[in-house]
Amino acid sequence: MRVELSNNWNHIQVEGGSNQYSQQTVLEKDYFDFVALMVCEYVPCTMTIFVNGQDAATISPCITSVKVDVTALLSEGENHILLESNEPIDNDSFFESIHIDVLPQTYIESIATQVDRDDNDILSLKLKLEVMNVMTLDTPLKIKLSLVDVDNEVQLFQEDGRMVAKETGITEVTVSYVLGDVILWSYDNPYLYDIGVTITDHLDREVHTLSLPIGIRTLSMIGGEIILNEKKVSLKGVDLGFDDEAKDYEAYIKSLKSS
Repeated sequence: MRVELSNNWNHIQVEGGSNQYSQQTVLEKDYFDFVALMVCEYVPCTMTIFVNGQDAATISPCITSVKVDVTALLSEGENHILLESNEPIDNDSFFESIHIDVLPQTYIESIATQVDRDDNDILSLKLKLEVMNVMTLDTPLKIKLSLVDVDNEVQLFQEDGRMVAKETGITEVTVSYVLGDVILWSYDNPYLYDIGVTITDHLDREVHTLSLPIGIRTLSMIGGEIILNEKKVSLKGVDLGFDDEAKDYEAYIKSLKSS
């Protein structure tokens, strides 16, 4: 469940030079049996997040998604969210990316994939799941995994398993499945499959579902040659080092490009 925040942030430059961006958002009572994560898809500068006047976190600049647990700071009804930074933020896409993800108390944190080839040239897909459990008890779960060929609407495999999410933390689970005939991803043919993961409780009630589009390709080194998707790849390049004694840098670069 996602709570979208308004794109209208009130900007105030306070004494001392810091910049404050704030807004109000309303949450219903139904959200409070869950975990609330405030998500920024990227962070342009160092900033501190306040929720209802309380310091939630200080986050550093990064180009990847940042999640801050604000569950304990939110309340039913109107909530005040404030971002404070020493630099002005003039990037609308940053503010548009901010939202609150409302998740169950046990949820899928991440899915990581890896394709392996054994000595008999059989491909297998290895999945590493991270399941977060914020409850103070170990939680038994069932896992349902599927790999779907989206274009052809064909299910390549579906498997069920079991796990126990350990109390108050992340539990990792790694599983591996043999792949049959698959279409390999390449720049010219960026073919994608869809991995679906669902965790259910002991009564088969759905707890959380997450899906991930993936491309499958193979990479190996045979006899000193790089083999990508069963084809030899030739790498070509030039040394872009610049001689300190050279007087004309532009002429140097031009000569490299023409060589």
